[in-house]
Amino acid sequence: MKFVVSGLLALSLLAGSPAGAQEAAPEFKPGIPGLKMADVREHKHLWREIEELQSWERSERITVAEYRAKVIEKTTVFLGFGGEAATSFSTLAAQSVAGLREAFAAGRKTDIDPSRPDSAFAAELTATVERVTAKLSPEPRHQLFVPDVKKWLLRLAFGPSEAREAKEIAASKPTS
Repeated sequence: MKFVVSGLLALSLLAGSPAGAQEAAPEFKPGIPGLKMADVREHKHLWREIEELQSWERSERITVAEYRAKVIEKTTVFLGFGGEAATSFSTLAAQSVAGLREAFAAGRKTDIDPSRPDSAFAAELTATVERVTAKLSPEPRHQLFVPDVKKWLLRLAFGPSEAREAKEIAASKPTS
């Protein structure tokens, strides 16, 4: 018995805590009420699928339009939207991407100072994030996605290579 006590004392000294000292209780940090581990796994899986789709787009297995459509579709499924809500979210996402790209292109013009913090792109990005976030409910999966809305929008809008996208748009236009 004395050997066990002295062994525990030695382990506590190696661990840097004085013998007999109680460890402080872990600090409780509240998270998202009702969130399940399955939701977290699905969230991580969504981002892995987005990365996979982006690699497919880079290797020209899918077009830029297919990339965006599939990312929006997978996100809609993750968020649990169905029917009218899915259509509404998909439309909002597509309009958001178009708006961000237009604001970015406008900011690249020579007469605009891109270093200004109130540039058109920054304002559009903030407004777009707020619009998409407003579409989400207090449901746990939605709240898990809220911190990633900005990253999601930027990947959706600028993830694909712009040069390839320009070629695809030019190829899809009818030649007269």
